[in-house]
Amino acid sequence: GECALVVCSIRLRTTRGCKMAAAPRYDQLTAVEYSTLRVPYETLNRKFRQIQKNLERSAFRFSKENEMNLKKKLREGKEGKECRADELSPPLSSAISSLDDAISMATASIDEEIRIVDEMMTRISFLQFGLTMDDTEDVYNKKLWSLKRTDKMVAEQLLRFGFIDTAKMLVHESGIHPLVDVEPYEKAALVVQSLLHRNTAALHDWINEHRSRLKKVPSSLEVTMWMQEAIECVRKDDKMGAMAIMRKHVTPQNEKRKGRVDTGGDTEMVDEGKRERIDEKRLPAHFMQVMTLISLGRHTKQEKFTRMLDDSRWTQLLNMFRTTFTALYQLPDHTAFSVALQVGLCAHKTPWCTPDGNKVRASRRKRERQEIEEERASHEYTKREKLDYEEKKFKEEKERKKKDDCPCCDPICHRIAEGLPLAHRTESRLFCAHTRELINEDNQPYQLPSGYVYGEKGLEQLRRDDEQYYCPRSGNLYPRSMALRLYIL
Repeated sequence: GECALVVCSIRLRTTRGCKMAAAPRYDQLTAVEYSTLRVPYETLNRKFRQIQKNLERSAFRFSKENEMNLKKKLREGKEGKECRADELSPPLSSAISSLDDAISMATASIDEEIRIVDEMMTRISFLQFGLTMDDTEDVYNKKLWSLKRTDKMVAEQLLRFGFIDTAKMLVHESGIHPLVDVEPYEKAALVVQSLLHRNTAALHDWINEHRSRLKKVPSSLEVTMWMQEAIECVRKDDKMGAMAIMRKHVTPQNEKRKGRVDTGGDTEMVDEGKRERIDEKRLPAHFMQVMTLISLGRHTKQEKFTRMLDDSRWTQLLNMFRTTFTALYQLPDHTAFSVALQVGLCAHKTPWCTPDGNKVRASRRKRERQEIEEERASHEYTKREKLDYEEKKFKEEKERKKKDDCPCCDPICHRIAEGLPLAHRTESRLFCAHTRELINEDNQPYQLPSGYVYGEKGLEQLRRDDEQYYCPRSGNLYPRSMALRLYIL
């Protein structure tokens, strides 16, 4: 079952040349993008099994028709009986037609399998570029790859939550058709809509399509579906129909009604007319409750059985289908978009993050800007100086707003980040209180008498024409000589 993924992994290593001889890097790309190859592999495996079964059926029908019609006529001719050409024409035409249908079906299925393999190769190339992205200097392709991956994660998130049409629009606009699997989610959405309308027809078709694979997934989805069908028959006062469903689809199969039964070392004969004890451990969950409900009918007053008629059982069946769908394609509990979002919030989260933190910083920026404007109003400037100042103010305000807006302080994101750990850094870093730029050897720190520390670039922006520094935090003016150079050990 893991052969395709192993082959893809080997191809990823070999196509990178001598650099891939080292140990593989298990970074965020290889950890999060597991479903990128797993889902098309499961689709390819399912289509291969379908075409194999269809070809076997076609071969059986072809041989059966050939045996019953064509060979019969030829055998009669060998035995000396009269066999005319017009009698051979219909069976021969039928055999040729069946053979042509089988060939066309096989050709269409092979083309579909080739398409899926091509998509898998495209995804391998896409992931390969992500693994080697640090080694290239092509900035445009790096940015394009990051944008495509972001759109891919958003599309998968939309598909996972049932927004199929919106995801299709995003896939079409971004041109990421080979990277996103839409077909499995479309079929799952049809099943969900069917269950919401209390109909199991779509679920039954989905189970028949994935039956061979569902045998390897520990799920009681099919049995629960049939028991729900029996409960619906009880709701309609059709006890006989409910009992027929339970006997045919829910009761444990292969129960011997006649023969030898092991009784702990001894054997005894079981007659066909005698009632055989069924091991309750083999019965599905709620089996006895459903059988009792069938015998009592829908008018029973016992709460234990009236709960079986509640609509919440449809919700349980829907949740069971979603769990089975996730297990079938081995999808992670958290999507790649959810993981990336939580990791990004963890990188920004601090003990001081609050739901209204961005509003507080915005009001502080507004207050600081008003103080600066009031201070400038007392001086006269030329037209050229005013234009330069307006342009500079616009750029600074835009940059400061972008740096001051914390994702974890957003009311919606704060709820998501509430249970996440804080950002962890092994080394402390200092940032300028004005420009929010990193203070290092290229941006030396200076302290004003107000106690606030600014970088060298920030002081240049706060310097006035009269060689004084304006502290936006305290609102005071200080001579240039009072700015003290700091040395951090």
